[in-house]
Amino acid sequence: MLGKSRLDGREAEIKTLLAKRVSKVSLARILDVSPPTLSRFIKSRKIVL
Repeated sequence: MLGKSRLDGREAEIKTLLAKRVSKVSLARILDVSPPTLSRFIKSRKIVL
């Protein structure tokens, strides 16, 4: 069971931006979370390109 995240429901947006080669640091800033939070979310939700 995965915990709640501010990023829940934004997986498609994250995947799209990563596919456009937006850096994780920039993406974290866009989504208003810290880079480690974004990295954990990507790993826990198994978001891959």
